[in-house]
Amino acid sequence: MWNPEKELPYRHQVLMKWYWVFGIVNLIMNQVSGYPYMGYLLITWAVPLTILTYLSILGYSVHKLMYGTILSMFMVVWVWIYLNPSLLNFIFIWFILIVSSFYQNKKVILFAGFLTFLSTISAFYTYHDDIFSELKDHHIIILLLFDMVIILYLYLTTRYLESLRAKIEQSEAQVGMMLHSTREYLESFIRNTTDALVVTDLTGRVIKVNPAFEMVFGWKEWETLGHSLSQLTNPDEGEVERVITQVLRQMEPITFDTVNRTKDGQAIDINVVVSPIRNQEGTIIAMASLARDITERKRTAERLLRTEKLAAVGQLAAAVTHEIRNPLTVLSGFTQLIAEKNPDPTTQSYCNLMKSEIDRIHMIVSEFLVFAKPQAERLVEYDLHRLILETVALMEPEAHQHQTTLRCFWKGSVPLLHCDPNAIKQVLINLIKNSIEAMPTGGGVRLEVEGKEEEVVIRVQDEGMGMDETTLHHLTEPFFTSKEHGTGLGMAISQKIISNHGGQLCVESKLHEGTRVELRLPVCGIEQGHTDEEERT
Repeated sequence: MWNPEKELPYRHQVLMKWYWVFGIVNLIMNQVSGYPYMGYLLITWAVPLTILTYLSILGYSVHKLMYGTILSMFMVVWVWIYLNPSLLNFIFIWFILIVSSFYQNKKVILFAGFLTFLSTISAFYTYHDDIFSELKDHHIIILLLFDMVIILYLYLTTRYLESLRAKIEQSEAQVGMMLHSTREYLESFIRNTTDALVVTDLTGRVIKVNPAFEMVFGWKEWETLGHSLSQLTNPDEGEVERVITQVLRQMEPITFDTVNRTKDGQAIDINVVVSPIRNQEGTIIAMASLARDITERKRTAERLLRTEKLAAVGQLAAAVTHEIRNPLTVLSGFTQLIAEKNPDPTTQSYCNLMKSEIDRIHMIVSEFLVFAKPQAERLVEYDLHRLILETVALMEPEAHQHQTTLRCFWKGSVPLLHCDPNAIKQVLINLIKNSIEAMPTGGGVRLEVEGKEEEVVIRVQDEGMGMDETTLHHLTEPFFTSKEHGTGLGMAISQKIISNHGGQLCVESKLHEGTRVELRLPVCGIEQGHTDEEERT
């Protein structure tokens, strides 16, 4: 709230300075014009003003000094009128009355008005013949009314200005409170939002980040300030510059999805909204980017899409498999009959080839049926140690043929597994077979089994060619394969079997560095119908 009392010392100092300037100029002009009463003027002006200035320097009360200042001005005018009675000197009385309003104090105006009344009455009757010779006695009322009008105008003007300034100060205080409240709301939003916020200049250098940015990207605020955003989040080359250019061109916010990397190099999918920040003139001076981590949302969408694909494949399998097996049985029977009745080598070789391909079709159809009905209905308590050794024994001849060694490692006690042994064995055979085929020049396959309190972890790791991110991303999709004669069902079926057992299948792979597949299976009973789960690194 505006307080006029705080401005009184400043106003008094300004008035004193102008009083000194006016007095010095007046003395110089009178000296040049040869005014005969210089001594009187010097005493009536300089002495009181010097005393007032000295008291002001000593810190005397401004409320008393301002009355003394106005009184000293009237004393100077009174002396002027006494020495030289003239209308010009009398007019200075009204001038002092107007000057008194400079204090913006109603009491000072009333005090100056009182002195104006006294000065008017005294001058009218004392110097009537010298100043007011043309006026009648009753004209004093007109002069006093004129004094009253000036006093009333100055008083009401000062009062109105005080009220107006008070309202302005009150409005400014309210606006200030609103701005402060808005700023607190904004800062609270910035601090507490789960979306990462980063403010950059028009060159892409970071000005400010919020705590969520630290959580999402792993960078502390002091590590980001002044650095290029592209160096911190590693987007596509030139992406930050392209986005800033687009916002400057469109003059409005833009939204897009992209892939950034955290401080530790992990790739994350984010949705970004980039908005321009403007100054009071409307010029864009910075950019505010709000980034939301949608990695889990995209993974969920992918899982849902994969589930829908598997459901569609399962429906197709249920409808088609029965119709395929019937003619296959007929073909297999006639092939065997032809082979028995025609013992010549050429016919036998043709029949063997036909039987091999028919068996291959039977195998594909059998795998196809996994999508149609879960195989986890025949769950039994089974020794996992025995299951692993049986699987290794089955795969050793093929591994030996490809100059590959199979090694098993055990960590902790391995509990009994509640599972379908044939299904789990099918998964392990598929994983080992993939590892062997990934090492055409030979190598080693490491099988590691680790028992934990609530689950058992089986890891199959090879030293093969590895996979790129694109292959890894589509690895468990039905009919996706990178092999020349592959069906694209092996990993999809393995994923389905592990999912039906309530477990997880995780794949880690780097190109030219090998692949590691991790199976996590619960050691207790499970319920059927679990949603497919997969984690990729």
